Amino acid sequence: MALKKWLFKESDKAIANDLAAVCDIDPLVALLLSARGMEEPYDIESFLRFDQQLADPFELPDMQLAVQRIERAISSCEKIAVCGDYDADGVTASALLYSYLKSRECDVVCIIPERLEEGYGLHNSIIERLHDQGVSLIITVDNGIGSIDEIDFANSLGLDVVVTDHHQPGPVLPQAVAVVDPHVGMSYGSFVDYAGVGVAFKLVCALEHCPCEEMIDQYGDLVAIGTVADVVPLVDENRVFVQFGLRVLDRQERLGLKELIEAADITTEVISAEQIAFGIAPRINAAGRMGKSFRAFELLVTQDVNTARRLAGEICHDNMRRQDVESMVSDTCRIQHYQSGVHFFDRVIVIAGENWHHGVLGIVAARICAQFGKPTIVLSIDGEVAKGSARSIEGFDLFAALTACSDCLIQFGGHVLAAGITIKTENISLLREKINQYARQEEWRPLPVLSIDCRLSPFGVNDKTASAICCLAPYGACNPVPIFGLMNMKIDAIHPVGGGKSLRLTLSRDGVVVVCMKFGTTMNQFPFQVGDIIDLAAVFRYGTYKNKPAFSFVVQDVRFAGFDNTSMLHELLLFERFMAREELTREQKRALLPEREDLAAVFRYIRQHPELVISPDVFLHKLGNAVSCGKLFVALQVFEEFGFIEQYFDGNQLHIHFLYPQDKFDLSNSEILFKLQS
Repeated sequence: MALKKWLFKESDKAIANDLAAVCDIDPLVALLLSARGMEEPYDIESFLRFDQQLADPFELPDMQLAVQRIERAISSCEKIAVCGDYDADGVTASALLYSYLKSRECDVVCIIPERLEEGYGLHNSIIERLHDQGVSLIITVDNGIGSIDEIDFANSLGLDVVVTDHHQPGPVLPQAVAVVDPHVGMSYGSFVDYAGVGVAFKLVCALEHCPCEEMIDQYGDLVAIGTVADVVPLVDENRVFVQFGLRVLDRQERLGLKELIEAADITTEVISAEQIAFGIAPRINAAGRMGKSFRAFELLVTQDVNTARRLAGEICHDNMRRQDVESMVSDTCRIQHYQSGVHFFDRVIVIAGENWHHGVLGIVAARICAQFGKPTIVLSIDGEVAKGSARSIEGFDLFAALTACSDCLIQFGGHVLAAGITIKTENISLLREKINQYARQEEWRPLPVLSIDCRLSPFGVNDKTASAICCLAPYGACNPVPIFGLMNMKIDAIHPVGGGKSLRLTLSRDGVVVVCMKFGTTMNQFPFQVGDIIDLAAVFRYGTYKNKPAFSFVVQDVRFAGFDNTSMLHELLLFERFMAREELTREQKRALLPEREDLAAVFRYIRQHPELVISPDVFLHKLGNAVSCGKLFVALQVFEEFGFIEQYFDGNQLHIHFLYPQDKFDLSNSEILFKLQS
């Protein structure tokens, strides 16, 4: 993962203590909520309540029109088609509405376009096929708000369309019988950030003419999966959907989900939102990414145990194949980026390759973006046209950047942090140039940030505290897992676990011992040793061990105690600007120019450690903090320039191989140093 700036949230302990007393909650919970902007008892009580009343579905725009048209179709025995989407939100929304209409004994079919062959949304070919099958009413779920021409085409064939969607509308609305989208006429209701499955659920409640609370017990599992999978804010009604939906999911009454959970080896007693996000939703998505998305829909609606078991196995196999393809494309992208020369230091990463699998490009872009802390575009070239996905970091508006480059794109769509792109292959280099030119309008690119909720004393760590914090779940977008800062902790022991792939750290301060897990890190990769004093950013893991409550911390990031990496990161950005041939002031160049003693100190350390994998902050610590980060990176470039080392930076750690040079070198011959001196 990219090096991140630690940002501690601000909170007032006095206010938090007052809130804890008024709301009768744990003081740490009150502190966390106030740090997230909740400083009124009403807001806190509403957030923590599990019995919050859900809004009347008829508050959504055009809901009355939608219900009237669907009821007419049901009473007239018309053939209805549910048209969904291939992701987990669209599939669960399709399964929910289809199952409900089946329970009403409707003549209903479901259509889900294939990601690779057809792409997102309604298509004229689908509409023609449904017309030929005798369908007279199409209901879209999780799509349709942008299908202006397609719905006009449906109207020309005599088909009515009811749109249910949750995406932002364009300047023109489709000419449908009803457009049920919370973002249309936002004054209808106070909450608008539903997932597609949330809007479909509201439609079902409206058709039943009953409060949403009465229907959540029947469809809550589907609503929870789609809501978590689509990464909509887990606040307000979405939080209630997931809270109740997890209870329904725990019962595992839906045959397909029961088989999928068993096939995925999800074994905990209580399923969490995190297990949906990392266990269930990726498998549902994998069906659409790697094969036929309709199988995921069939899994959710089947009543046959053998069919459910077969489909669950196939979908889990799709997920494993997705992981293999994703790993292959990710590795290829990383190698290409490392070998990209001056483009390695671009502010926006643009990577393209021949015939990469389109189903994994978004995931790969997100991984590269997370690793290097930069907006990333990954494109698959197919002849004269390339298609791909883009992901960004907080602080860089990806949609605005692509809009500024729209003259070299065939088409694009998305939002601030994610987008899809189609471009002529010959214009990829132009896109790289233009989007980086756009990014250079600001002197500094945004830094990736690790947001820490509060500092936590080890004296305040116990089973009661860990249990109390669980009331903040379910976690997700806009309600992340709380991250705590454990400061000035001494390392007492480091033990490899999980076959050596992870570590268990025993830490202490003032006689209090705390156990932390550092997953995905081997002994050789962990740069600290017993006796070091460190700061940690960590989350609680709370559960049971041998039928007793137990907790530990899971480390998100670690650094030497008291080290503030903000200046280090800014120097690293300055170094990148220099390597990307951006204009620097004389003062900025001077800040990067290492003295002879700086070069000597770095050279000595590398010679003593000829195979080195080390993060920049640890390297600086090993040098006694006598060399700045910018000068360290310049020194490494100089040594590579003279052929004394091979090195690359993976976004988090430096990988350095010493080549045992025989000849001395003359610093006056360094082109890099000359550029900084000029």
